[in-house]
Amino acid sequence: LISYILNYASMIQGAGVGAKVGLLKGEKVAVARSLAGSGAEAIFDLLFTVLVTVIFAFYVGFAKSGLGEIHPWPFVLGAALGLGILAAIIFLGGRGGFWARFLDGLKESMAARNFLQNFSYTSAIWLCNAAGFYFVLRATGENLNFLVPLVAQAVGFVVGLVSLVPGGIGVRDFIWAY
Repeated sequence: LISYILNYASMIQGAGVGAKVGLLKGEKVAVARSLAGSGAEAIFDLLFTVLVTVIFAFYVGFAKSGLGEIHPWPFVLGAALGLGILAAIIFLGGRGGFWARFLDGLKESMAARNFLQNFSYTSAIWLCNAAGFYFVLRATGENLNFLVPLVAQAVGFVVGLVSLVPGGIGVRDFIWAY
């Protein structure tokens, strides 16, 4: 919770990761391991939000979803940056030391035996968060399908991430409202 608040309030996406690593270091968890866990969390978040966004686009139709109005270059640049970082981590992991331990932790999180469980946890977290948003909207008198706040949060997360605005602050909120 401390890392979530720090991440949200600081407007810097990575500040929450620093808080997580620091808190886990206090519990004697190696930095490479906690950083790998935070990286895997981000990967699972992206997988879930992209999946929800694609399902929504097919459900309502791509043109009606509004996704066609979003310029693709931030997504292309974000994917290229992600692949570049992944290539660097794999290269550094092959040299041993910290990055090898980090890569091992990341592989363990993404391994087939852990993938479904980790993706289920991620899905449950996102569904609970969307339920909170849904009930707030219901409390204001809106009667809407549960899919709408879930998609709003998923799309807002992805667009906020690739917007290059620190922490996606304002961008996510605008998408949620839209």
